[in-house]
Amino acid sequence: MESIKEKIFTAVRDNDIKTIQGFIDDKVDLNVKDKYNNVKTVVMYASEHGRIEIVELLIDAKVDLNVRDEIGWTVIMYASRYDKAEIVKLLIDAKVDLNVKDSVGWTAIMYASNCGHTEIVKLLIDAKVDFNIKDIDGETAMMFASRHGYTEIVKLLIDAKVDLNVKSNYEKTAIMYASENGHTEIVKLIEDRLQEIKVDASIIIQRAYKFHIYKPNHPYCQRIILQGIKDIQNLNNSYEN
Repeated sequence: MESIKEKIFTAVRDNDIKTIQGFIDDKVDLNVKDKYNNVKTVVMYASEHGRIEIVELLIDAKVDLNVRDEIGWTVIMYASRYDKAEIVKLLIDAKVDLNVKDSVGWTAIMYASNCGHTEIVKLLIDAKVDFNIKDIDGETAMMFASRHGYTEIVKLLIDAKVDLNVKSNYEKTAIMYASENGHTEIVKLIEDRLQEIKVDASIIIQRAYKFHIYKPNHPYCQRIILQGIKDIQNLNNSYEN
């Protein structure tokens, strides 16, 4: 005979919404972990398998959406990794932590970027996720997308003003990952954006210099000029490296 725990996970597997609703009505603990290896919670299992209506029921029942499995994954990571965009929307609306890291420092947007899930990356960017977070190797979502040649994701991240100069622990930037894997279109996209930033920085410096003529030693001008020069130096270094 199946235990209550087994019945819960069987109902999720079979997309048995009525049975899940019954468990909710009976106030059964739905934060239990799976019957096989005690890793996934009910909502994780439902998210991984795309059980949208069941996830909605569980969210309404106030299950813990930020609990972690044994490797640090949360429900938003399951939904992002397995390309369940509708569930990602539900979780964003439920205000889950989008920037939480797993045991190797990966976040939901890293999983989506690494797997080429463009729609989910867009959802997370629109939800103001931190896309510049680094994992334990110093790598970012932009680096994953660049390495694997996911051009549309790279475009989304560039439009969101991702940091293109950040380096991993291996002293590599996103453009280096794209280049060494032969993704020429992505290399061009990054080069174009770096050039735009360089031009923008030059214009700001020019304007600051003009203002400086009328307001000698103004601290704002000095700060802007120094920062602009630093930005251009950083961009030049990114090309040289």
